Amino acid sequence: GLLLNRPTPYKIGSVTDRLPGFEQCPLYLGGDVGDGVQVLHGVSELSGSRQILNGLWMGVDPWHARELIDSREREPGDFRFFYRYASWAPGQLDAEVKQGMWHLAACSKELVLHHNLQLRKPLWREVLELMGGKYELISRGAYGEL
Repeated sequence: GLLLNRPTPYKIGSVTDRLPGFEQCPLYLGGDVGDGVQVLHGVSELSGSRQILNGLWMGVDPWHARELIDSREREPGDFRFFYRYASWAPGQLDAEVKQGMWHLAACSKELVLHHNLQLRKPLWREVLELMGGKYELISRGAYGEL
């Protein structure tokens, strides 16, 4: 998995030269496992990608992506770059969800691809509030608003 709400102070060009045209794109910390850069986007026609959710793709052929940018069919901001990723042992994530450490939510491609560098509130809080009910109360309780 990828943590969506961990921006870093770095740009993609500071960690790799293998993604020409994307050097100034923000880099997020995707987790604490592995090395390398993961890419999320909504570009169905991009080679080197696989669909992970409806309308959401992972992976990139950097040369094809650069062609789309050069032809102005896409912009560098259409892509989100993550260094590392999150991983769990078999059954670990299910156990953490049951303990209330994580909350499962359906979300839109737009929410996943939103660059959350300067949101008025943290992404996780915004999602919990959108979920409503007990999740909104969890969010408000974390900020002492109950």
